[in-house]
Amino acid sequence: MDSVGVNPSVPPGRRIVRVDERGHLAPFSAEPLVASGDAWPHLSLEEYHRGPGEESEATLVQHVVVLNVGAGYRRELRWGEDSTVLRYTFQPGWITIFPAGTRFRVRWLDEGHALVVGVDPSLLREVHGSRGRGLPGLVRAAEVWDPLLANLIRALREVLRQPPESRGAYGAPLGRAFATHLLAHYGSSKALANSGSLPLSRLRRITEHIDRNLDSPLTLRELATLTGLSVFHFARTFKERTGLSPHQYVLRRRVERAKELLLDSRASLADIAVRCGFSHQSHFTRAFHQLSGMTPTRWRERSGCVEH
Repeated sequence: MDSVGVNPSVPPGRRIVRVDERGHLAPFSAEPLVASGDAWPHLSLEEYHRGPGEESEATLVQHVVVLNVGAGYRRELRWGEDSTVLRYTFQPGWITIFPAGTRFRVRWLDEGHALVVGVDPSLLREVHGSRGRGLPGLVRAAEVWDPLLANLIRALREVLRQPPESRGAYGAPLGRAFATHLLAHYGSSKALANSGSLPLSRLRRITEHIDRNLDSPLTLRELATLTGLSVFHFARTFKERTGLSPHQYVLRRRVERAKELLLDSRASLADIAVRCGFSHQSHFTRAFHQLSGMTPTRWRERSGCVEH
């Protein structure tokens, strides 16, 4: 777990805010351990270390990027316009991207330690060089593995350990690099959409198809056919959108489905393996341990279910 710092401080000044259900601008419900305040224009960083809890439904004013700097924790996320609740384990080093204007509700079932970066949309326009009226946007993503983006966030956190008079000089170029990377890899401009990327509507169709058919083989060619892209371009653009290769994504969804089934103590491990699309029980156990850090049996015992 990343160090919280010896003397964390929350200076007065700008905070990451959202529009709550009453239509009021408000920061997150907990006090951050550290906040950047007015250290940088158009960019804010806050650090949270919280026990199980939730954030009520709200709409973001800024783009928000969340990096898990602690242990993995169980999470439930619902995008405002979609009734589907995403249930998964938010792994160490993984990132969630919430575009400005996103309505969402999030709940976490374990202790969580995260760095949260708020980016004013005008900063993206600045690095994009756009002179038009529209602002370049971002795509939403629940789970992204992006070591460079994560390191930039950690670097911004380190800047807050510097004397206040030095924070602007260090943070400004890091903030521009951060915004440039966001726009290059997660931008939703027409230029990006026309460059062979995977539109969100097709991405949603793919993920829904995967969830409906986890007990089937799910070949790369089958998934690519649903998008109208070649296998090569589908694999590349899917990873650009999600941070995972199609194989990694399917494997993670199978393990998450297995966790749901493990809560039913009547189901055997062999039966769960088949229902989640694993070729045999040993493959299931190996994949589960790789992604969860423990065997299915140990996870079931820890969750309060005993296999009969």
